[in-house]
Parts: sequence; structure tokens; C-alpha cells
Amino acid sequence: MITIFSIPKPFEGHTGIIQRNAITSWTRLEPKCEVVLVGDEAGTSEIARELGIRHIPEIERNEFGTPLWNSYMDHGQDAASYPVVCWVPADTILLSDFLPAASAVIAKAAGGPFLMMGWRWNIDLREAGDFSTPDWEARLRALSCPFNCYFSANSDLTIGPVRARSPQPGMAEIEHLKREYQIEAIAFKDDNAVPINNRPAIAQLEAIGNSGIKWRGQPTANGMHPDMVKLIKEAGGVEIALGIVSVPQDVLNNIIKRFDITEAKEYIYLFRNTGIGVRLNLIIELPAEPGDIADQPLPFLDDADPTSVLLSYLYLVPSSEMFDHPEKFGITINTYDWQGYVGQARRYDGEELPDILFDYDDVTPFGKGMSRETIFQDYTRLQNVSSEGGLNK
Repeated sequence: MITIFSIPKPFEGHTGIIQRNAITSWTRLEPKCEVVLVGDEAGTSEIARELGIRHIPEIERNEFGTPLWNSYMDHGQDAASYPVVCWVPADTILLSDFLPAASAVIAKAAGGPFLMMGWRWNIDLREAGDFSTPDWEARLRALSCPFNCYFSANSDLTIGPVRARSPQPGMAEIEHLKREYQIEAIAFKDDNAVPINNRPAIAQLEAIGNSGIKWRGQPTANGMHPDMVKLIKEAGGVEIALGIVSVPQDVLNNIIKRFDITEAKEYIYLFRNTGIGVRLNLIIELPAEPGDIADQPLPFLDDADPTSVLLSYLYLVPSSEMFDHPEKFGITINTYDWQGYVGQARRYDGEELPDILFDYDDVTPFGKGMSRETIFQDYTRLQNVSSEGGLNK
């Protein structure tokens, strides 16, 4: 068994909501864990009584009244009823994969000392969670992109293993959607459909196949074994979206989009020959695009013969490298209106062009900057060509 202890902030406003959600999730773990809250911040004793967990209010402070961190930790350790003690930030929700992971490390330690550390991913949860429903965990689940392209806000996971979780929570969510909304098909966001590593990918695809739904999703754009592509087909996959982003290899290299465009074309052939449609996601307005960027994709599209093309302007996502350090790319951001950024992800016709929310400098680290007029012209030309070819659907 494990003792979880934490040091909450005052239970006020949004902080109070997310701390209540997190601590409640700890009490839902199976087998049950001991939960101890340390400190006397506002609301701590009340939440402890409500959830039936232990509370250690006494804490040593320095001469200025500041709580001492070592006192927090000592009280948490001393209060633990079990030999394995886990400190968790009070705003961090724990899901059902936490205890199996901890148990695996405990078994490997074989009774010896060990230190286990983990990371978390952020979700925008602004209301009290309903933990009474069987699918509460499924609704919180999300996977993450394994890359760290300069226009992406995902964490850099290329230096370590990609996070992949049991397919059961995701399948519970699908069953919830089938039951409540009678869905027959689903679209998986980003790279969630097919995990990078084979073992979790096979488990997830087999589970999706057992659900009986048709689906479309987006695997990584840098290749896949033919057996995995076949399994996607058998699991009900009808269309795959590939984030090719751009066709010139130099452009891909400049934004650290790590794949070879020639190999990507073979990858598209593999899906098409297996009977799976392919949607290509392309972005206009990337740094270092050549002057003929509207023409360069055309031979590629003719050869690859995708089912459809989704074309969008570049939008600078907060926390991405381009957003945080625009000067590195010769970019000047004109507005920080998030709604505007969201709007640029969709398609436009010739009568509805969006405001471009940033400008390139006249001279960038990659050469001459693109003007707004040039960007509009390139976007419109490529969209029109795609539409005429029946690809822009």
C-alpha cells in the first residue's frame, strides 16, 4: 500500500476547484491509498473531513511566518502508515495507471530504497469534476505528440519514451459515446490513434477494432510497418491524416519536422494500396518557404494521389517556439487574440480570407520575408488547385 501526502494551497477560486478534483481522484484509486494533507491553509481541514482523509495542520515556520518546506516533508513522512510514501502536488489528478506503474517500480526495487519520479500533462478543467460516473477517467484521458516542431506547443518527448497508456480508458469513452449519442464513427485528434511503439499500438488498435466503430485518425508522418497499416484497416480505420506540413525538405528541416519527404510519399502509397484514404495536412506561411511554394506541392500531390488535402495558414500557438521566440524566425506578432489564432486553423474561400496575425520582417534569418499579399496569393492558388483536383474537401 502507498501513502500519498500533499501540501495544498488555500482552497479558493480556480485553485480550490482543481485541488478538490485532484485530491478526490486520489481517493478513487484502487486498491485504496492512504491520503494525508499537511498544513493549515484555508479549506484544508474542510476538504479532509469531507473526503474522510487525514489532516496534519501543525507546521513549523520561520521568524517571518513562512512555512518551512522540510517541516512539510517531515510531517508527511512521519504521518505515513505505509512504507512507500508519495508526495503529489495538490492540483495533480492521478488516474488508474498510477498504482500499476508504482507497483512495478516497487517490485523492481525488491525491498531496497528507490526514488520514483513522474511528469504530468496539463488540461483546462475549470469546474468540479463528477467522479461518480464510471467514465470520469476516460473523459480526462489524452495522449501527446512525440515531436516538438517549432510551431507546436507539445512537450519535447524526443529524448525519452513516448507516453502510451492502456487502451481501456479510451475504449470506455468510446462506449460512452456510443451509448449516449449513438455514434457510429469517430475522429481521433492528432497522433492519438496509433501510438509510436508497437506493443501499445497493437493493443489500442485491437481494442478499437473490438468496438466496431469506423474511425479516422492521425499517426506520425514518418513511416509505419506494413503489418501495422494492415491492422489499422482491420480495426475499422477508413482514413488517415498525415501532417506532412510542407513539401520542400529545407522547410521541414528548419522547423525540425523530423522526416524525409521522399519516404513520406512511399508511406502514402502504402496506405492507399491497403484501402485506407489519406488526408494530407499542409501549412502555408512557414519560415524559409521558397518563392514558388504554391507550385512545389503540385507534383508531389499528383504522384502521391491523396484522398484530400487540408490547407491552413500557420498559426502561432502559445508556448510554441515560434510564439515564445518569434525573433528567431523573423516574425513580429501583431496581436495576442487567441480566438484569432483558432480561426486560422480552418479553410477559407476566395471571398473569406482571414487576418494574418503576424508579419515576417523584411529580412529574416532565412532570407527575404514574405509579405501578406504573397501569403494570400500562395494560399489561394494552392487551395484552388486542390479544389479543382477534388482534394480540398
